[in-house]
Amino acid sequence: MLRKKAFHFRSFPNQEQAVLISKTLKCRRSVFNRFLACWNETYKQTGKGLDSTVLQSSLQTLADAFTRFFKKQNEAPRFKSEKNKVQTYHSCRKTFEGLYIQSVADGI
Repeated sequence: MLRKKAFHFRSFPNQEQAVLISKTLKCRRSVFNRFLACWNETYKQTGKGLDSTVLQSSLQTLADAFTRFFKKQNEAPRFKSEKNKVQTYHSCRKTFEGLYIQSVADGI
């Protein structure tokens, strides 16, 4: 029988660390709530949910951009504009309504 173990740790952050933890949790809630609202609005309008891999991919792209910024390889990430003619879309799914998109992952 496989037994799972868990460890509980209690931390006692100083004032500066407590502020940083509070800001981090606030940002996490904000991102979660924003994507949840977007998901619910899309579901109400179309009866379908959003492609979760697209949301994950966009957050991974943002994380990569910040990693490169902190390594002094690139400038700070900027907000994306809807007016930009070149839009990127990454997904593992192969079927899109009315679109021909080449799957980068599969090399098709």
